[in-house]
Amino acid sequence: MKAFWVAGLAFALALVLSACGGSDKKETPSLSDADLQEMVTIPSEGLPWEITPLGDAARSNEESASQYPDSEQWLKDYEEWGRTGGHYAEFLVGDSAAPSLGLQTEVEGYSSADGAGSAWSAVREFILSEDMQDTLKDAGVTEAAIEEVSAEKVGEESVALRMAVDNLGVKGESFVILFRRGGILALAIVGGGEGSATVADAVAVAKQLDTRIQDVLER
Repeated sequence: MKAFWVAGLAFALALVLSACGGSDKKETPSLSDADLQEMVTIPSEGLPWEITPLGDAARSNEESASQYPDSEQWLKDYEEWGRTGGHYAEFLVGDSAAPSLGLQTEVEGYSSADGAGSAWSAVREFILSEDMQDTLKDAGVTEAAIEEVSAEKVGEESVALRMAVDNLGVKGESFVILFRRGGILALAIVGGGEGSATVADAVAVAKQLDTRIQDVLER
């Protein structure tokens, strides 16, 4: 089980945040990395299970861009889109030696809702593209299927995705909620062995994350 969520979440954790152009030019309040960290460190309250934090870290433009084949272009794009920073956190459900589920929350701050809205559209397109499939193969995933699924809306716009992977015979499944709240692009992922997670689980995590985002933005 642990082998899956490390491998199965890895592609979603590290690869799915990016950006392009949008429509709402309202500026985002200036946010520090401490603000972004506060957003992603969600509590167990309101979730279907108790979660154990594994750790969290900032993700700079350079670090995020380096996850893509054309890292120089991604870095230029981040500057154009107004990406101001990012932070992610990881959690476990169950014993650390044999976790039943792995969770990740991630946020990226943009200088305007325009940039974040464009990011949301571009990320969705990338995840569902052949480029994502090629990236997964390059990362060692032997087989993957990615599809958009129905789910309750989170934030101002959201999309739910199911990612099923076969990693040398180890099958796993992740559900991803990608959403936007103002100038914040956010990601909530729940993954485990095949059939162990549901899209409702990911929505519950995304709602917790959205509440944290709103709390920080409204201060």
